[in-house]
Amino acid sequence: MIQIVEYNPGEDNLFESSLDKMGFENLKLITCIHPSPQDFKQLSEQLKLPSTTLHQAADDHERPRIYDMDNYTQMIFKSPSKKNEKLRVYSFAVFLSENLLLILSRHDIQGLHELVSLDPEVLKPYFRQGTTNLLYELLEKVMDDYFKYHEDLGNSINYIEDQMVDSSKPKNLHGVFKLKTSLIYFNKALSVNRDVIIALEKGLAKHANPEIIPKFRLVYNDILQLIDVTGTDREIVTGAIEIYMTSVSNSLNISMKKMSAWASLILLPTFITGLYGMNFRFMPEIMWKYGYVWSLGLMVLSVVGLYLIFKKNKYL
Repeated sequence: MIQIVEYNPGEDNLFESSLDKMGFENLKLITCIHPSPQDFKQLSEQLKLPSTTLHQAADDHERPRIYDMDNYTQMIFKSPSKKNEKLRVYSFAVFLSENLLLILSRHDIQGLHELVSLDPEVLKPYFRQGTTNLLYELLEKVMDDYFKYHEDLGNSINYIEDQMVDSSKPKNLHGVFKLKTSLIYFNKALSVNRDVIIALEKGLAKHANPEIIPKFRLVYNDILQLIDVTGTDREIVTGAIEIYMTSVSNSLNISMKKMSAWASLILLPTFITGLYGMNFRFMPEIMWKYGYVWSLGLMVLSVVGLYLIFKKNKYL
């Protein structure tokens, strides 16, 4: 679906438009989310962009980069998204020129939605400073999304960490691996996004306004901050896995100690009955009238004595 917000600098007017009615001198913010084949065709015809370039740029897993074309600077950036309770990162494409900013994505971008939903009076100052400033505001919103999702991850990490200490249920381990997967995706996305901002600051985007470029240092700082905290979170999650494995090992050791103790309690009377069940010709206790009571008493005393020893050493 294609949506266009157009800004007329002369009249300081912001309004919705369409591809066939756009003013050449006006600033345009074009968003195309979940593009259809018809959307690709219209964008290619109206903006003079190769269809293959648009299709490639819309790939979910396209690696972030900056690439200069004749009339546009193409940028690929990654944004976080939550689908079916799974946190993932997906690529979206930006095509930048002096008076046009095209956003192309197969997934919803929360930051973009927040940007275009702003009150027109709030949005106008962004347009007044040009399309490069619009791009900066968009990336700031995307970074805000990263911080929001990271806060959710942090809460989940704290919860799972407490659960790991209290119990060693397999479902806890599943939750830890789920968190670790999300953190890996986060860290990789942030690392490649950082490379994009570095390239932008080096002046590799010829259609970007050089006066606005220094503002992207704030985006760069946000990325570095998130890389640091996600790295710390990964260490915490790895530690939680080690806690789980240690807990499982300790539980197994306790179980084996208990099983060995109970087996010993059973083995001792079995040994005594086996001893008196041997067919020797001369066994003094056999002819003794208290022999039966003696053997039973010996079994009871030996089991009780062994039980007390195990109890004292916390085997039972």
